[in-house]
Amino acid sequence: MTSPTRIGGDGAGRPSLAWQEQGLCATVPPDDDGDEFFPNLDDRAGRESAREFCGHCPVQQECLAYGIATRQQYGVWGGITASSKEWKLLGGSCFLPRRSRGTAGAA
Repeated sequence: MTSPTRIGGDGAGRPSLAWQEQGLCATVPPDDDGDEFFPNLDDRAGRESAREFCGHCPVQQECLAYGIATRQQYGVWGGITASSKEWKLLGGSCFLPRRSRGTAGAA
């Protein structure tokens, strides 16, 4: 598994969105149920289809980095679903419990 590419910003802490215009997903009209890159959690085929599509995208790494940096909770970002174990391992900490200060084992 590779690490996501760092994304640039606007100097105010907000990530750049210029890469989005080059994404393959920008060329696909939404389906009848909404956006195919935000499939229902029980739609395994939809998730796999989006992941496969992302595998051919020239800005896959930028998309993944954006999804993690902006703590996306839903959808497929750079070919990885925001609810997957891979997402958590890459730093999508929005699904990991936060430690409270002063708890045992906290640094």
